[in-house]
Amino acid sequence: MYEFGYDLQPDPEVPQEIQQVARPATLVHHEGRSAQMKALTSQLKQLGSEYARELSSIIGGESLERVRASRGADVDALHTDIGVDVDRMTQLKAEHAKKGRSLHEYDRPTTPGAALIAEPPPCEGMSDSWVVYSPPYPGSFWSYEWDRSDEPDDPVLTRKLDRNNGQIGSSIHTRLSGADDDDFMNVDYYTAFKLWHQVRETGYLEAYLALRVTNLNYSHTASDEWGFSSFNLSHFTLPQLRILAPDEMWEIKSRVLYNYFEYSRKAFPFVEWFFPASDIHWFYFKSDQSYLAGSWVLLEAALQNVAWFVANDYSITTGSDVDLWLDRVAVRSVPREVIS
Repeated sequence: MYEFGYDLQPDPEVPQEIQQVARPATLVHHEGRSAQMKALTSQLKQLGSEYARELSSIIGGESLERVRASRGADVDALHTDIGVDVDRMTQLKAEHAKKGRSLHEYDRPTTPGAALIAEPPPCEGMSDSWVVYSPPYPGSFWSYEWDRSDEPDDPVLTRKLDRNNGQIGSSIHTRLSGADDDDFMNVDYYTAFKLWHQVRETGYLEAYLALRVTNLNYSHTASDEWGFSSFNLSHFTLPQLRILAPDEMWEIKSRVLYNYFEYSRKAFPFVEWFFPASDIHWFYFKSDQSYLAGSWVLLEAALQNVAWFVANDYSITTGSDVDLWLDRVAVRSVPREVIS
């Protein structure tokens, strides 16, 4: 399931021929994101199928059905009765978790340096070198895409995007009850504001996004249905800055707001920031490409919210509630040697 929305008001200062390429360039660019999403979905399907097939080869098909039919029984007694190779099964779970973790950070271009700025950055001084944008923003873009196996419910999705006041974000809620073999869910919700920026000086772009918190909450539950089951689940939320150059090529820079991965009996909260309401937090970006003075670029200040899981005989629920305000976007050009 894929849907999107595009809205960008005409700007009399931007050359018409540049404005005309904005929409097709945006849609083609985000088709690439959709292709990456489909690739991840295919990998999730394969991961679940491999686990179920290999588990069946360890336990045996008839024994596997017997175990499923006896939920709530003494698992250790079943191991002894059926003659399960417990060490081999434990190794299989570890291999399954390792493969799941390798999928966690797909499509993750990153920017080096500190992502979170504790103190107001230089642009707060409103020096002549910085151009600061605030709501209302002239444009927006959103898209969501999801896929699932037959057992999970459809995800419950909510968009939070208002270019007039700067609200940005999304919520994703998923539920899997009564899991069978190799069930999966994969959801990606992208929300963004668009704005034109004229480069003041030939050089590289530096930018800050100032995000103010209304609500930021993540949750997940996993209930084991019987002794040989497994799962992997993931959440992450990325503030992003995407730059459309005059040659219609995009540059993508990402930060990490939240990054969590969990599998059976072990969790990896790589980054968990729960900000107090109304706090403003600054995220810094710098370009790899140099832009010519006087040229126009289209900036896309975004939040990408992702949730996925793959489960074998587990019940799963996940929730990602991301409701922020893009308070300001500050941009300036600097020569290469100025950027540390």
